Amino acid sequence: MGAVIIRFEAPDDDGAIRSVVRAAFGQDVEADLVDALRAAPLETLSFVAELDGAVIRHITCTPSLLDAPLRLVDVLAVCPLAVAHSLREAEVAGYPLVFLEGDWSYYSRLGFGRADALGFCSPSLRIPRPRSR
Repeated sequence: MGAVIIRFEAPDDDGAIRSVVRAAFGQDVEADLVDALRAAPLETLSFVAELDGAVIRHITCTPSLLDAPLRLVDVLAVCPLAVAHSLREAEVAGYPLVFLEGDWSYYSRLGFGRADALGFCSPSLRIPRPRSR
């Protein structure tokens, strides 16, 4: 088995990306969302992980606006999967924050904190409110 290569997605990755997302979630909802985000006229950070020439993982970070008290701040929203490489690239690109769209009970074990606990409002209406524990 070869090494995993993380790279920016390429135009010919479309089918492989959809297959990976569909397999990860077992339904088309997230795959449709990823297709829509990738087709939107946004400057996304989108990566694939490749093993032996096959795409095995995918992540897209989409631009969003945080309505901060003094001004709007450009941030990224990660959906539906996050990996460390994309977080480093977001930092290199100058984004001060990355918001993860996903289930709090799942992603908290990976080190993500709740934005509302830090005084932030959701940058997207698509992000569900946290469930009470």
